[in-house]
Amino acid sequence: MNNNGQTPLLDLNYNVEYQVEILGYKTGINKFGPWHFYQLVYNGEKFGHFAQPNLHQKLSSFSEGDTVIIQKLQTSRDGYDWVVTGDSNHKPDPPKTPTPVAAKPQQSPFFDDRTHDIHRQVCLKVAVKTYPASDKCWNDEVLAELKRRTDSLMVVLEGVSHEKDDNLPF
Repeated sequence: MNNNGQTPLLDLNYNVEYQVEILGYKTGINKFGPWHFYQLVYNGEKFGHFAQPNLHQKLSSFSEGDTVIIQKLQTSRDGYDWVVTGDSNHKPDPPKTPTPVAAKPQQSPFFDDRTHDIHRQVCLKVAVKTYPASDKCWNDEVLAELKRRTDSLMVVLEGVSHEKDDNLPF
């Protein structure tokens, strides 16, 4: 398997036990938030895995060199829980603080114009689809309601209100 010199990622399937050795981990922050990358040995091969926050919390009680069993248990309604078992080779130490990896400089919390425009178009589409169907022409009242719905969805999507966007994109 050619991975261009990069460590292959271990994809953890539902309801399968993975006995792995923890070689180490790195952490960092990018525009999507914090990330935790674990280096693991599984079936004698080296893999990497980006641990979700719940899995990272459970793995953080183990140290490099520990062997653990990780299982992603499927629950009702397409959910899942992480089960991590194993014996630590070390006595409980104070919580380890990983060395942050140099990441790209933190970007502004605002989106670039192109991304913002795409978000606005998607929010408008959702606002129109959720508006009750009618054979009547749209009047100012309907447009005002669509603008309100679009703006509300934008706040949910981008987390900020954009007062400068007074017009719908049509």
